[in-house]
Amino acid sequence: MGLAELFYLLAAAFLATLLVFAVFQLITLLRFKHLQRRYARAVLATKGGVWEWFPANNRLYMSSEFFLQLGFAESQTPKRVSEWLALLSEADKLAFTDWQKRMLENGPDGHKVFTLRLQLFNPIQQKYWIEIRGRVARRDARYGVKSIAGIMEDIGYWVDTENELIAAREQAQQRELTLSTLLNNMPDVVWYKDEAGRYLNCNQTFFDFHRMPVEDVQGKTDIELNLDDIGEIYHQRDQSALVSGQTIQDQSWGYSESLQEDRLFEIHRVPVIEPSINFRGTLSIARDITERHDLINQLKLFKSFADNSAQGFAMGSLAGQVSYFNNHIRALLGVGEELVDKQLTKFHYLDFYPQSIHEFIETTVIPYVREHGVWQGELRAKSLDGRVFPTYETYFILKDEQGKSISVGNIMSDITEQKQVSHQLEQAKEAAEQANQAKSHFLANMSHEIRTPLNAIIGYAQLISEENTLTGVSRNRFVAIASAGERLLNLINDILDIARIESGRLVLQEQKMDLCKEVKQIGKLLQGQAESKGLTFQVTCDLKERQMVWSDPVKFHQILTNLVGNAVKFTQQGYVQVTVGIRHERIHIQIEDSGPGIEPELMEHLFTPFVQGKAGELSGGTGLGLTLSTTLVKLMDGKLSVKSSSGVGTQVLVDLPLLLVEDVLEDELPTDEFSMGMRLKEPIKVLVAEDDAWSRDILVSLLEKAGCQIVEAKNGEEAIQAFRLQRPDIVMTDIRMPKMSGVDLLSLIQQEEGIEAIPVIAVTASTLEHEQRALLEQGFWEVVAKPYQTEDIYRALTRYLNVQFVPQFDGYKTNVNNPASYATAFGQSLESDALREIDWQPLLAAARNGDVEAAEAAFAELKDQLTDEDDCHLKQAIHAFDFGLVEQLVKRYQSDQ
Repeated sequence: MGLAELFYLLAAAFLATLLVFAVFQLITLLRFKHLQRRYARAVLATKGGVWEWFPANNRLYMSSEFFLQLGFAESQTPKRVSEWLALLSEADKLAFTDWQKRMLENGPDGHKVFTLRLQLFNPIQQKYWIEIRGRVARRDARYGVKSIAGIMEDIGYWVDTENELIAAREQAQQRELTLSTLLNNMPDVVWYKDEAGRYLNCNQTFFDFHRMPVEDVQGKTDIELNLDDIGEIYHQRDQSALVSGQTIQDQSWGYSESLQEDRLFEIHRVPVIEPSINFRGTLSIARDITERHDLINQLKLFKSFADNSAQGFAMGSLAGQVSYFNNHIRALLGVGEELVDKQLTKFHYLDFYPQSIHEFIETTVIPYVREHGVWQGELRAKSLDGRVFPTYETYFILKDEQGKSISVGNIMSDITEQKQVSHQLEQAKEAAEQANQAKSHFLANMSHEIRTPLNAIIGYAQLISEENTLTGVSRNRFVAIASAGERLLNLINDILDIARIESGRLVLQEQKMDLCKEVKQIGKLLQGQAESKGLTFQVTCDLKERQMVWSDPVKFHQILTNLVGNAVKFTQQGYVQVTVGIRHERIHIQIEDSGPGIEPELMEHLFTPFVQGKAGELSGGTGLGLTLSTTLVKLMDGKLSVKSSSGVGTQVLVDLPLLLVEDVLEDELPTDEFSMGMRLKEPIKVLVAEDDAWSRDILVSLLEKAGCQIVEAKNGEEAIQAFRLQRPDIVMTDIRMPKMSGVDLLSLIQQEEGIEAIPVIAVTASTLEHEQRALLEQGFWEVVAKPYQTEDIYRALTRYLNVQFVPQFDGYKTNVNNPASYATAFGQSLESDALREIDWQPLLAAARNGDVEAAEAAFAELKDQLTDEDDCHLKQAIHAFDFGLVEQLVKRYQSDQ
């Protein structure tokens, strides 16, 4: 065979081989395509598709059938990575890019499958969840990645299911948390057990109550735990609930380890039977009802109390329906016991009142109760048989814990007897008031009638003392008369003050007062009496000079005079000390003596009017002084206390409010007293209207000695006639006069035309404050009480007229109201060099003994050796029977030598 033939033969064989290979390849390809279609259909049946990515050129193959299912057109199937990324969100683009990178970085031996979930949006913006799984499919000779292939699947259903499972799990967890929170924070004790009685779980309240940890309870039975020592009973009750299939309710006491006390619980044991899970057990809830139990017992006790109360008690709705009557109100209103409380609702509360007061109850009582919560007052009730009777009732609102009104209560008392007693008491009160008015009227009249002759006694005593015509026994008797008159005046004042206190008419007249001056003046008034008994008498005032305070000087004078006077009166030897100072911003007064003291049995009756001890019976007196002083001190918001023992003396303490007068002006400071030895610088005309001849004579004499021109009238008619004939500068008139009273006289004077206002002063025997106030309100410029005080008369002249008093030394001059003041005014005038200390002893001894005749005799021996002024001062003091002043003048003279 030639070479050419061999070549042709080889070529033919090669071609045949190629043809066979081509046919084989075609068959293989057809089979691959067939298998690929079968795989694609299989994948498509699972809502999936295949894909392949060629990293070298970013070419991408994806099953068009898959995208057709998602709502894409076949031409819209992505063929490049960029087209695929356009269908993704920004977040998913980043996730896919990272996913590609991780697959490319997989090692040459790696066959790891990578999975990624993405959200895909179709052309109409429907969202699909796609899960892509893939791995490296082919590599080149250098193990580089030629393609990555895999499948992709629509997992929307599984995602939705998964989300629903997640949501369901979260809801279950939330419900479990809510239930757990509820159980562990509820005040009730909760637990549940299985069929064998083993504790499966308990809430926190259970563990707190028993103070047991979880591990000591779970899995245990009541028999094992033996709680409250009755574990067997608890187990039997749980089994009863399971056997019966019904909830069992019971009450049981349990000991609280946390509270360390027994508590009562109401327990509900609920059987839990669930065949689907083959579970049988019990759920138990225990509620603490200790407080409710106690409240019920209290309500039972209250109802028992209300049922048997001596007062009527009723309850009703806000609309007025009756819901409860106790036994007493049933008896009052005629409601029989056969009507139980539930049957009372047929009654309205107005059914038990007369028609005439229905409107008052509906428009006044009930609205007031609703607004204020309670109303009290008198009403008239009506029983079912028509009987009307007076009642005192208390309506009140009952509210719940939130403050909401829920019902109305009423407490009713039959006050028929009280009304009768009240009527009797009212009659007795009226009779007592009439008797009191009669007493007051009697005292006023008696005061007026007594003061009028007393005015003559004391007034004439002043005038006679000026004449200086009595000597020896006559003068001593005259002194007794004057002293008796003053004592009688003080007694009348004390009795009137007691009457004012009893009637509540005693009032304070506060004004500016020099405290130390008042105290020292009282001391000077009583010093002579003390020294005549040989007592050491000392008054100390620890206040700055001219310290002005607000007080009632009259009442203050009365208190101190009574207390110091008692000390001097009852002390026979030793001392009397008066100390005034300021302690703790209050006026502190201490009066101490070395007298006989007070018997212990008398101390508790010490402040009772008219009660006296042995010393009082021996020394005389009325027993009113201390009682009156105590009452006056209380009226001034002060305190009075007494410390004493029989035989060791007495200490009286007075504590009064301190009301200082700030910024005292010079013209407000007290001035020197007026005296009968003073005369007006210029004469004035005074109209005196007084029906009592003695009183008129005394007043006229006092005014004439002051240099006044007097026009006298015996009654109001004469006074108005004299007034019209010649206008006086000032009018002084009595009030009770025949034909025309002083008030009528004032009215006529006020009606006179063409004249300037003329002061009209009332001079009256009345000292009652309300009568004096009434006179001032009617237009009197001032009221001067009888017996006349020279200072009051003269001060009235200077207060309302432009006049001035000047002292006159030619004759007898003494201050009637306070003769001791001359020790200050004239004590420095004793300047004789001829007398020695021994020369004064007879006069001092006579003064200390209160012997008038001896004093006058001793004075006569010294008279020629005295200056005229010294002679005048000593004579005035002796004639005024002020032996304390005599001693002061002599001692001051001796100290000047």
